Amino acid sequence: MEQELIKVNSFINLYLFKNCHLDIKRITYLEKMVPPSLKEYVSHYSDNVYKIQSLLCYLTLLQLHDELICFNENGCPYFPSNQIYFSISHNENDVILAVSKKPIGVDFIKCEKYDNYLKQFLTSDINASDEEIANIIASKEALIKLNQLNLTYLNIIKKDDEVLLYKNIDDKKIVIAYKI
Repeated sequence: MEQELIKVNSFINLYLFKNCHLDIKRITYLEKMVPPSLKEYVSHYSDNVYKIQSLLCYLTLLQLHDELICFNENGCPYFPSNQIYFSISHNENDVILAVSKKPIGVDFIKCEKYDNYLKQFLTSDINASDEEIANIIASKEALIKLNQLNLTYLNIIKKDDEVLLYKNIDDKKIVIAYKI
């Protein structure tokens, strides 16, 4: 597994964990290091790679900020003091953790071949490129996370006064949403 710190600007850091492969011993080890509430929260994940990725992010957060992580009614994790904000996005064997002094949302997506049905659902332009569709999907998911909503808002959420930053890492796109 590789870990990389990416400084986006003066108030946003990204922690990228690449190649998080399945290792049951690692899950057991990581679970021992987190508070019981986080262990219970990740126990609901059926995908063990997703569990490892989440545990790595939560452990990183606990090293950065000594406060218990809570979850809102939509299942979104947060720190109650609002001194530090974070967002997590999973993509295959990689996971990204965005940490900020301001509310933040992040999505990490691999550009794929999208069918016309999805293109019509997301945009009126059926000739939109796959990269444009990936940008739309990632932007919407980042905005959903920023506003601590769930995916049922995917087709209705729109950019308002938020700032969207786009970064490419390997063959994946990262979209960061935050408010000024």
